[in-house]
Amino acid sequence: SRDKQSLWQAIQSITDYKPLPQACDDETALPDAVNHFYSRFEMQNDTPAQKLPTPPNDQVFCLSPAD
Repeated sequence: SRDKQSLWQAIQSITDYKPLPQACDDETALPDAVNHFYSRFEMQNDTPAQKLPTPPNDQVFCLSPAD
């Protein structure tokens, strides 16, 4: 792959090829959508947390300091 890169650089040098500078998009829809998506985690949540009952067959894993 190094030879391909050297070849391309040589062609660019011989032909005096200069790529056009890349411009940034002025569109703000994507950043706004991303901000909206992640901001939902920071919204006020007034729903109290509820502990669900454990199923009868479920074994609870407990550790003691001696373990």
